Amino acid sequence: MESQSNLKTLFALFKTQQKYLESTTEPSGPVYQEHLRAAIATIEECSRLVDNLSLFSRNEGEDDIASTDLQYLSIQYHLAELTLRDSLTNRRTVLKRAQQSYENFLSLLDAYNILSKSDQKFQEQYLNNRNEFSLLAGRDATSRRDTKIARYKQEKQLKSNIELLSYDSSALENDEVVLRDIYRAEIDLHTHNTFHALDLISQELQILSLAPPTLPTHPGPNPSDLDSRQ
Repeated sequence: MESQSNLKTLFALFKTQQKYLESTTEPSGPVYQEHLRAAIATIEECSRLVDNLSLFSRNEGEDDIASTDLQYLSIQYHLAELTLRDSLTNRRTVLKRAQQSYENFLSLLDAYNILSKSDQKFQEQYLNNRNEFSLLAGRDATSRRDTKIARYKQEKQLKSNIELLSYDSSALENDEVVLRDIYRAEIDLHTHNTFHALDLISQELQILSLAPPTLPTHPGPNPSDLDSRQ
């Protein structure tokens, strides 16, 4: 029988797999890709459990989510991040799958009114034109530079907040408020990274769309066959 304890165990397994993938030095090697597929299978099973347990409801608010369950809001984000590392599948297929997972992640956050006003604007911009989404669209050179600097500072601050909140490990076990703050800070960082990733995916899809189609390769005649005709 499926339960939240199963989900907790499975998600802990995923975090272990994730740490291994982040520590490896050969992301394109066959061993890495094997471990990557195992991690993808784990996080996909986590997603299935969340759905079966009806853990999240679009009729609820953020305050209705248990502190320990906030981390599961990012499951689709993690799936997208892993999907992008797949070097064995057709690249366009990989990009489209990751794009959909990122979109699912944002949709869930939007349903709980977790997105900031600026992120809501980015989400609306993305939904209006998925294939040409850009964080710097319609801006002059000075505005683009300012946006890049602002987003860099934001990412640095978000990471600093998480590190600061996670410093006292004993507090994580005994203080629900601290635990909740950490998960919310992680969600904010994941949201920041999501829009950056969607921007890059859009650029790569545009480049792929301009590439000439790959012609099927036909094996040439066997030299022995040519010899036999002479």
